Amino acid sequence: MSPKYRINDWVLDPQMLTLCRNDEQIRLESRVMQVLLCLIRHADQLVSRDMLISEVWCGGMVSDNAINRIIGLIRQSLGDDAKSPQFIRTVPKKGYVLIADIEVIESTSGITPAIETNDAGLMPAPLDDNGSSALVPAAKGNRRLLMFSSLFFLLLLAWWLLQPIGGRSARPAADDIMQVKPLTFNEGQEVDPALSPDGQKLAFAYRGLDEEAWHLRLLSIADQSIRNIPQAEGGNMRYPAWNHAGNKLAYLSWSASTGCHIMVYDILQPKATQQEFNCHPSTQSTSIAWAPSGLALYYVDADGVEGYKRLFRLSLVDGRREQLSQPHIAGRGDYAMALSPDGSQIAVLRSIDWFDTQVLLFDVDDGEWRNLIRVGYPLRSIAWTQSGEAMIYRGEAGQLYRLTLASHAIQRVTSVAAEINSPVSNANGQLNAVMGELFEEELWWWPAPQTSAPKRWVYSSRRDYKPALSHDGKQLLFVSNRSGLPQLWLRHTDGHETQLTNLSSFSHLDELSFSRDDKQIAGSLNRRAFVLDLSSGQITYPAGMDDVRNVAWGSDSQHLIAAVVLDGVWQIRQFSLTPKQDSQLILAEGFSAKYAADGALYVTQLHQAGIWQLLGGKLRLVTDRFTPRFATAWQIAKGEIWLIEQDGHHSQLVTISLADGSIKRQPIAMEDVSKLSLSVAETGDVVLSLLAKSNTDIVSLTN
Repeated sequence: MSPKYRINDWVLDPQMLTLCRNDEQIRLESRVMQVLLCLIRHADQLVSRDMLISEVWCGGMVSDNAINRIIGLIRQSLGDDAKSPQFIRTVPKKGYVLIADIEVIESTSGITPAIETNDAGLMPAPLDDNGSSALVPAAKGNRRLLMFSSLFFLLLLAWWLLQPIGGRSARPAADDIMQVKPLTFNEGQEVDPALSPDGQKLAFAYRGLDEEAWHLRLLSIADQSIRNIPQAEGGNMRYPAWNHAGNKLAYLSWSASTGCHIMVYDILQPKATQQEFNCHPSTQSTSIAWAPSGLALYYVDADGVEGYKRLFRLSLVDGRREQLSQPHIAGRGDYAMALSPDGSQIAVLRSIDWFDTQVLLFDVDDGEWRNLIRVGYPLRSIAWTQSGEAMIYRGEAGQLYRLTLASHAIQRVTSVAAEINSPVSNANGQLNAVMGELFEEELWWWPAPQTSAPKRWVYSSRRDYKPALSHDGKQLLFVSNRSGLPQLWLRHTDGHETQLTNLSSFSHLDELSFSRDDKQIAGSLNRRAFVLDLSSGQITYPAGMDDVRNVAWGSDSQHLIAAVVLDGVWQIRQFSLTPKQDSQLILAEGFSAKYAADGALYVTQLHQAGIWQLLGGKLRLVTDRFTPRFATAWQIAKGEIWLIEQDGHHSQLVTISLADGSIKRQPIAMEDVSKLSLSVAETGDVVLSLLAKSNTDIVSLTN
């Protein structure tokens, strides 16, 4: 086990990537942790930039900006001041010295702390001393919540909903509900609203429910007339943005054949040749904003090396672009942004560990970055109010909230039955948003021997997804946001459906499965493994499984297996549910693994095709035709491997014999079946996920 370190009044846990002080916990990026450990190894010694590059980046090419960013993040996390340092002193033109008191804290065991951490944001109830917590049905959970005062509930909600990186904590304020008025009514999907500066025209992206490509449309709000913006090239058109004069639109265009381009369209000269600027071929989503001068664009583009998103400034005069932010180790990088009404600041959305979103403010004039808030779920966009003193964002339960920057007060501003998201504002702070969800998901039952058509089985007005059948086929576990936030639900033999959890914040529930005796459930919540006992309703978090992928049951009900990354390489390890037992390495290079009923282990790898059997420490190829890399995309039942094969909208159920590797295919008489979500019982019954497009509309929000 890696030792921990006391740095003044902080405790650094390299294995957990955390800094802790009293009740405060900060999660560090992997590279930030590596740099800090390098400084610790050379405490009270000058560490040059060349030493950092040699030890942390193995001598690779690293810019000064990248090192400055990481040192800045370390100082920010520790609460250090470069001008009056208590932790890290800068030696101009030479390097850095760690001047804090360092104490090594030896690890005494491999037990993971039972208390839920702030950044996980998943616990439905307080933990007991044994590291467990009751996951209760909805009605029981509501009675429990009534025991708390309304003030405590609001403070708790604010804590999970909006965690500031630094400075004051966010505090709840009284609702200030805005009027929501539909602007578009077309059958199909309407997204990416962009209101002209004068508020008279609305540009938006549209596609019919039977279409794949996105088009741009221009709506005249006064007479409701719509015209299409001509395509300069084939493919998709999205993310329109108006210049301040209201006579030009910039947008993203991409296709498999022509690649990615930022286009500029002149509204007053619709037949004129559109300006075209290249972007990275992998970029299919962005944010675009015009500089007040009209001579430059701010936009988001892929890294070009590792795919991380970054913020750029593009000159429309000479086509040169300037990088404004650095790629990041964890998450997708800086994936969306919004320019303030006065053009002086950019609010940037940064993906942290894939699930959390950090909101930063970038000062356009001096290039300074400032952390604002962090929320425990992905945001699609953020919008400024007219004064520039507040921002609008989507809350966890699918409604919009206002954050006042000076006071950190948060107010709910919408209260509608449907999901409302993707808020945006024009240069005058007029607000628009998207109502509805792009996809509906429901579960269909296909009984053995699959000679009849699948039957619609679990559905609601929201998403029902991530199915997991019990081995006897009598129970179905699934995730649904029908009650607001994603929760675990259980469908019983009689068709009755019970909500198992009352999670108070957005959680990514995944990789669900039943133990062999169908008495326990395993899965992951925001990449942390959990086990739920169905009889007691108690949940436990196995030690060492705080950041794992592809959770599955081990060879018995006392162990789990999962993929963990070590030094950049994914490996399969087995974890005991019994405390104080260390994990065991199963396969040095593996990404997904499952045990068959006879105890045989089957695995897939990240960088090698095929499904393999691990036998006597050696891999035997079962098939090289399929490589399912996610736990929910393949199952083992009845002596066979089961998965979905797709050809366009059409799908087939594939079974692969574990005995001889023979393959059978059964056409599925329905379209839009997800190949990433499949569950199979030992009876041969199958549950499929049907993922279909749904209507969305653009709305305006006014006080």
